[in-house]
Amino acid sequence: MTEPILDFAASKGVDAEVLRPLLGVRDSYFDAALDEMRTHFGTVEDYAINGLKLTAEQLTALRERFTSRSAFISAT
Repeated sequence: MTEPILDFAASKGVDAEVLRPLLGVRDSYFDAALDEMRTHFGTVEDYAINGLKLTAEQLTALRERFTSRSAFISAT
């Protein structure tokens, strides 16, 4: 997913390796973001509702777009 961006940057004379860290996420950064959401809002969902001011409809749309049904089905 990041390769087309890096290729485009390289075609414009930008060192693609300089951009690579900006196009990814480190586990420690992701964990820190989750910790902050939970510290200030209690849950990630409360952060979305109260911090980002998302509506129930917007949350539903995000869930439908970015999660799969199989993620919620336990293995038998």
